[in-house]
Amino acid sequence: AQNIWRTEILGRPTANSIAVKLFFADSAEVSVQYGTVSGSYSSQTPWQVFADSLPAEIIITNLQPDTKYFYSVSYRQPGGVTVNHRPEYSFHTQRLPGSAFTFVVEADPHLDVNSDSALYRLCLKNQLDDHPDFMIDLGDFLMTDKLKNTSNQIPFDTIPYRCNLLRNYYDKISHSVPLYIVLGNHEGESGWNLDGTANNIAVWGTNERKKYFPNPFPNTFYSGDTTSYPFVGQRAANYSWTWGDALFVVLDPYWHTNT
Repeated sequence: AQNIWRTEILGRPTANSIAVKLFFADSAEVSVQYGTVSGSYSSQTPWQVFADSLPAEIIITNLQPDTKYFYSVSYRQPGGVTVNHRPEYSFHTQRLPGSAFTFVVEADPHLDVNSDSALYRLCLKNQLDDHPDFMIDLGDFLMTDKLKNTSNQIPFDTIPYRCNLLRNYYDKISHSVPLYIVLGNHEGESGWNLDGTANNIAVWGTNERKKYFPNPFPNTFYSGDTTSYPFVGQRAANYSWTWGDALFVVLDPYWHTNT
């Protein structure tokens, strides 16, 4: 069996699609089975091959709005015949206007020396128990500007470490609770860290965040910043969407703040 490095995390839900992102320690061929009845999958995505340690992102499309779906990830060695099946999880597509729904918000996970990881696990369990359509994290989760390795001049190594650390927690609920990330001041994606090169915390942090976490890009469902920035492209940091009767707007003031 192929070794899973980071398990399912859902993101970018719309009225008719959703993204499922995993990481495998070895190259893997991956497909997602899904349907509206638990344990009975009427559809399956095409098999796709992903390289080891790179994002295995599957986009499930042609979904019905305001519908609960169940899904299970299948994977195998590329070209192999033995198929492994992940547990069944679920998600809900965009609610129609007038529909009630639940969502959860958390802020400042930090996970630093002042944090209690057992309490944070309990916090995540409580969120999952609410059966929300999604979770919005208000930032200060990577903490890469505060916890950077100061023993050398290129503290890049802290950033993927923190991405993996937080994924280890989000993985516990985001298999069924799509994640939206709002940037905090401690993500390091700030104008005062930009120096005109690709070698700074703001650029590294943006690219690693986009690698590990599936935030929305502007399209027909999400509005957002369409600017392509040097070294990072579109940042997936400013975006908005509607769900039921609610409008959600996410703003990032830090990238454009130079002081």
